[in-house]
Amino acid sequence: GAGGDEVRALQCTDMMEGSSGVELVDLKRISEGSELSQEELLDGNIKPDSERSAKAEPPTLKKELTLINGVALVVGQIIGSGIFVSPNIVLRYSGSFGLSMCLWLLGAVVAIACGLSFCELGTFIKKCGGESGYILEAYSFKGKKPWYRFVGSLLSFLFTWASAFVIRPASIAILSLVFARYLSRPFYLDCDVPVSVMKLIALSLVIVLAAINCYSVKLVGRVATVFTSVKLLSCAFIIIVGVIYVIKQGCFPLAFHQPFEGTERSPSSIAIALFAVLWAFNGWNVLGYAAEEMKNVEKNLPRSVIAGVFLVIAIYAGINLAYFAVLSYEELLAAEAVALPFGRATLGTAGLVIIPLLVAISTFGSANGNFFAGSRIMLSTARDGLLLDAFSGLHRTFQTPILGIIALAVISAVLIVVGNIDDLIDGVSSAVWLFYGLAIAGLLIMRVTHRHEPRPYRVWLIAPIFGLLACLYLIVLPVIQKPVPSLLAFGGVLLGVPVYVFLVMETPWKLRPKAFDRVSQSLTAYSNSLLNSQSSRT
Repeated sequence: GAGGDEVRALQCTDMMEGSSGVELVDLKRISEGSELSQEELLDGNIKPDSERSAKAEPPTLKKELTLINGVALVVGQIIGSGIFVSPNIVLRYSGSFGLSMCLWLLGAVVAIACGLSFCELGTFIKKCGGESGYILEAYSFKGKKPWYRFVGSLLSFLFTWASAFVIRPASIAILSLVFARYLSRPFYLDCDVPVSVMKLIALSLVIVLAAINCYSVKLVGRVATVFTSVKLLSCAFIIIVGVIYVIKQGCFPLAFHQPFEGTERSPSSIAIALFAVLWAFNGWNVLGYAAEEMKNVEKNLPRSVIAGVFLVIAIYAGINLAYFAVLSYEELLAAEAVALPFGRATLGTAGLVIIPLLVAISTFGSANGNFFAGSRIMLSTARDGLLLDAFSGLHRTFQTPILGIIALAVISAVLIVVGNIDDLIDGVSSAVWLFYGLAIAGLLIMRVTHRHEPRPYRVWLIAPIFGLLACLYLIVLPVIQKPVPSLLAFGGVLLGVPVYVFLVMETPWKLRPKAFDRVSQSLTAYSNSLLNSQSSRT
């Protein structure tokens, strides 16, 4: 998922906004008995009431999110392209209908355990930045030694680096290829879709989404609202069609009578299947970013995660049951786009148009959200001085982070050209679960280093322990089973280490090359001139 970063970007914006107006001091305060600080009396600099109250009570985000809002956020962020891509991958590596359904349930348990752990992190560390803030706080060990601060800052930067330049572009590439697969398949019913055609369509989608995100934030929001609604309707439509089909047939298929026949026993193969399941569940961490804005956070936050994930698993179970009720194992495994043979079997020729269109709309909306979130991560990082100042540039007319959007489009396009859906999912999942594991391990660390500090919400200890074990399993075993995608993803993450050490980290040794500042200034000036943008770094 994209949504956690979208919420984080909005929080960053709200927390940085402030008023700049200047008021005249009301001298009547002295005669009316207003209390003055000792500092004001000594230096004679009497501050206006508005400034005194602002300092005493700094602005905070409004607590307006209810339980229903929280559930809607979780469901909206989790459901994306995964349920339309993952079922045949899960079946291929699990070997049976029974184990497939067990893995979907296990994915829900992992999502709940990790989601509740992130609830504690989100309520305890109320900082803009999500995982970046959690990792920084945990691995700095309260800054007791310079080495601890270095480790915390480096790991925090690596998350930001990976999210901006690895995870988000790979997610956009996956969603674009899924969009292309479903949109093109009806035109190639009797043969395979040419790879070149599918990739051209995916590249075209990237260009369209980049243009939308460059042009208007309001348009991005409207697209997100409309396409999320269509996404949920698509899921409901598939479930209803499957139920009607089973009722008409009057019997259940063989898969339901012998559910565990052919079950895979290899732990690494099962890990790949679980990867695909958890790709479909990604987004459970969204409420960690919205904790500060939720009413009755101690109760509503965990309830939102649990209720949201249970609602998602009900939807996912319904869709999987519909797939298995209509299609045979052979049809599921042979299908590049699972919903297409499902549509043809249930709705005939009309299904080859309706189902692909619904799936394409769903993936379009999810890719749009990833563009928005990824570009804001780059913007926030550049404003903090951790990327070239050029990435903090906002278009003078549209007020959008245009260079970040273009960078996302270019990296996504490269991944579309050189990659495929399965390998990209394996690679990006490795990177995602690496940082999920670091954040959850950080929670356990802070149970010791910050044990005396109050927590608005405390999850049962079993949840982060189970979540951490799941993360370790999902990081290590797929590297053994399919090493190339995972190692490439880890390599992309590690590229951030020299960037941090030589170009970002502030040290007495001045490791940053002197020429870098001059090159950075020149690139920023050229980018701002070419893209009609202006730096927003303060």
